Amino acid sequence: MRIRGATEQDAPALAAIVARCDAEYADWAPADWQPPPEGFNDELTRIAARIADPAARTMLAEEVVPIGFIDWRRLDREPQVAELRSLYVEPRRWARGTGRALLRFAQDGMSKAGFASFRLWVPDGDDRAMALYASEGWSPAGRRRRHDHLGLDLVGYERSRDRPCE
Repeated sequence: MRIRGATEQDAPALAAIVARCDAEYADWAPADWQPPPEGFNDELTRIAARIADPAARTMLAEEVVPIGFIDWRRLDREPQVAELRSLYVEPRRWARGTGRALLRFAQDGMSKAGFASFRLWVPDGDDRAMALYASEGWSPAGRRRRHDHLGLDLVGYERSRDRPCE
């Protein structure tokens, strides 16, 4: 597996990964939950904008083709804090270390960029993701919000740059 910076040409493959992951949310999301209605083209536009954002980093893991990606950026209102905005891995690659490798790569990158702490939002009920973050030193931050696009409640997590992994 290789991790590299994502390019605009990667956006369609990354949008397809998001769509496949969204379909898996039905396993743990509320019974009436449905994937976002906008579709592939809207996700493609969002991902392409993130890749083009000069204040952000989007990295992908690949084995011939992309198998996952992660992106982060500085919080405008708190310049010493980085927000991890996305971590998606092909469902067939879950529990094989891809997500952990991407997360560790991002944590290292955020640390080297001088951020003192990191934040993220994870869908409430996504126990797999919450367990990954906890094992890498992230803790619930006592913040919650609604993600209208996903139609899910989110739980805020945070991690200090210097906090060790479990």
